[in-house]
Amino acid sequence: MKIYSDYEKKLKDFEAVERNHNRGYKVFFFFSFLGFAFLIYALINLFTKKEYGMNDFMLLAIGIAVFVLFLIGGFIRFYILRILPKKRPLFTDILDTYKKGNIIKELGEYGIDKANLDTIIVPNGYISIAYICDKNCYIEANVERGGFYFETQVSKNVLSNVEVKIFDKHLKHQYGKAHKFSSKNYNKDLFYKEFKKFIEESDIKELQIKCQNALDEHKMKYR
Repeated sequence: MKIYSDYEKKLKDFEAVERNHNRGYKVFFFFSFLGFAFLIYALINLFTKKEYGMNDFMLLAIGIAVFVLFLIGGFIRFYILRILPKKRPLFTDILDTYKKGNIIKELGEYGIDKANLDTIIVPNGYISIAYICDKNCYIEANVERGGFYFETQVSKNVLSNVEVKIFDKHLKHQYGKAHKFSSKNYNKDLFYKEFKKFIEESDIKELQIKCQNALDEHKMKYR
């Protein structure tokens, strides 16, 4: 069973975004260097004058601002892309497994029905794995660079076919609550076990009933 689409396109989009991010922190450092050069120029200009004007201090302030802001921005991007994956390698491991097409196979080895699994990479930086309970709802795991989270979700079949008032009556606040985890000290084995545990202990069966009740009420009202 599938709920996602455009698998190859989204992988290509993700890789394009990654290339842009890698170029991005280098651009930040380049502008930081320019800001530093401008700062040096402003200081030299200030020290070689006997009288200072407002423009001199503005040049100094601009140099400091450009240098500091771009330096911080570059380090943040560098940390997320280069340092964080080494401290918390779960995302990199899941990404490599996804590219090899083995996530569903490996989850099946933990006793999760492979026929009910689907997975996709999202271009802005995370991987989603869905355990599809039926056509109305599913459990989703989202793996990011710094952590991962689980949540129960309602499918498009319900969102598209139930009137808003009826939907709110049965399902408002009943899904989409994220259970977040830091990926520190997590490897694939622990993540897979955590996902299986969440599937077994979630209230997805209750959500299935509420989804069906909402669909039935909508049909009764508009038949």
